[in-house]
Amino acid sequence: MRHHLISPFSVLLVAASIALAIVPSAQAGTDPQPDGVGIYFDQAATQTWCTGALYQPITAYLMVTHPSSASGIAGVEVQVDIVGGFFMVWHTYAGGIIPMIVDYWPCACPFWFVPLPQADAVAVATVEVMLFDAEIVEFRLGPCSPSSLPGMPSYAPGDRSAPRPLYVASGDFSLPVARINGEPVVPVAVSTWGAVKGLYGR
Repeated sequence: MRHHLISPFSVLLVAASIALAIVPSAQAGTDPQPDGVGIYFDQAATQTWCTGALYQPITAYLMVTHPSSASGIAGVEVQVDIVGGFFMVWHTYAGGIIPMIVDYWPCACPFWFVPLPQADAVAVATVEVMLFDAEIVEFRLGPCSPSSLPGMPSYAPGDRSAPRPLYVASGDFSLPVARINGEPVVPVAVSTWGAVKGLYGR
């Protein structure tokens, strides 16, 4: 079952009154390949799994890892699907941009006039999830439709050159890149990244 965005304005007071509860216990390591994209529960892009308490917001980050563009990131196009359980979700983009109530979500496609600087891990969006049951919640990433690069998530370099493809951290659009509750979904050893992605022709 897919759950779409609830406006941040409708949950702001609730979120502000409840403390963050997140218990990460699996480190996957930052994807070492260039131009990766994933969901992480920390800004260092190492945590892809956590457990979450009911009725308390869990913070996740949509991150581009090791962008190859030295000029930074001026925009992204990636679809974020969050599936499983019963929950509420809202999001903001880097730079404190709060999406309009009518947004393209789950296709995240923000644009920045001042590019986000190049870094090993660049948080392009913050996603808040509040659980109403203890079921597993999974995050999957894929291309928007339509998209600048058909069939691929992408980002716009800061110098406004041609868009570059983004490669999902799981190696395949059908596989989750992150999970709340259940078991970890991404290899725990960095050395396994190449083997996993090799299965999908990266």
